[in-house]
Amino acid sequence: MKIISGVYKITNTITGDFYIGSSNNVKRRWAAHKWPSVWNRCPNKQLYKDMKKYGLDKFSFEILAEVE
Repeated sequence: MKIISGVYKITNTITGDFYIGSSNNVKRRWAAHKWPSVWNRCPNKQLYKDMKKYGLDKFSFEILAEVE
């Protein structure tokens, strides 16, 4: 699997709210965002509150820019 560094966007498909992030491995970072254990360590982050409320299937993930 190719490791992609860059900027990504996670969108709540119900509300239209989105989160922009960056990582040196965006696919691994997306996987980490989906772990419920992360949600519990960061209970005040709106992204995680919404993931709990709406479910992961209501979120889309896209890579906005790749960086070398």
